[in-house]
Amino acid sequence: MARSPFNWCRDASGDLRRSSARARGRAGHGRVVTDRSPSETPAVDRKRPLSVEMEEEHMSRTIHVAYSRNGAGNSPMSLAVERGLFAARGIDLAMDLPMPRGEDVIKKLESGEADIATGSGLPILKAAMRGSEPVILMSIENENVFAIIGARGIESPAYLRGSTVGICGSEDQDGIMMQRALRDWDLDPHVDVTMKIFEGGRGAIWRALVDGEVSAMACTIPEPLNARAIGLPILHDFMDTPEPYQSGSVITTRTMADAEPELIRDIIGAQLEGIRLFRDDFEAAFPHLKKCTEITDVDVLRQTQILFGDAMLHYVPSEEPLRAVLKDVETFTGQTMDVDVSRIVDPSFALEVSSSLEYPNTAERAEDHADRRAN
Repeated sequence: MARSPFNWCRDASGDLRRSSARARGRAGHGRVVTDRSPSETPAVDRKRPLSVEMEEEHMSRTIHVAYSRNGAGNSPMSLAVERGLFAARGIDLAMDLPMPRGEDVIKKLESGEADIATGSGLPILKAAMRGSEPVILMSIENENVFAIIGARGIESPAYLRGSTVGICGSEDQDGIMMQRALRDWDLDPHVDVTMKIFEGGRGAIWRALVDGEVSAMACTIPEPLNARAIGLPILHDFMDTPEPYQSGSVITTRTMADAEPELIRDIIGAQLEGIRLFRDDFEAAFPHLKKCTEITDVDVLRQTQILFGDAMLHYVPSEEPLRAVLKDVETFTGQTMDVDVSRIVDPSFALEVSSSLEYPNTAERAEDHADRRAN
């Protein structure tokens, strides 16, 4: 097996950091600087005809976004909306479709209620199977950041036999990760445990886990960090053996991508500015992390900011992480998924935007990443 590029360490302050050769070579976007506070209202030019002002006012395009209501990866977008980064590009980005589960998110995109969505690999693949033609525009997290968390008293995987574990559903990625872990422990997901579906999503499962109503759950950062903070056992951390995995992404439909490429590039550009600010300024990121995760522990959210901030440096999507999800789905469900991954993953927009923005070069990113680790 090839050596993983990731290592885990604790810095002088005790915070957990992810270090990778890839991240060290691509770290840092620099600070966003604007010439006007988002709260300032520009003076009205009374010399300009009212009809012109009305026409410009209506040029703003409303984009509806569906997303998981318990997802730290949505924080940069929320921050970018607050700071007017989308509005500066003539986009009224409305994060008005918070959903409990990934399958609910993708169905909003399929129905046309959402123009953009954020989500993980399995719901995207399921949508492609239904002929909806989802397109991954940006990667939010392309590594496997899942962990299996146990309830209090579940001291090892053997304690799960005969118990109930919580999952979001058959079309959400946590179910696949739970099955994968159970198989690794020689437990049959269909015989040795009861897999209970929570339509309320990750937040509902977390509350059930803390209350002892379920014995385990599978979820991504920040819940594993929060679990450690409150003393819940981590039965398995997939991050211990890093692997490409489409854990989060920004998605649209092929119809929209083909019809409005300039709008898509503007959305990506504003999102990248939001990511830059998210990475550089914890105080700016904190309220959005708190809102998007319903977690209040400052240390947990600080580590979440670091991990997601570094992950989002790799925003140009590639096929390998989604293919890894596809392989797991076929392995653990026995279902053959006839989908064209190369049609789903479209890096062209992110590459075009990246080349047009003044981002630091590789050496500057490496220096910035080293500074972040030291501080």
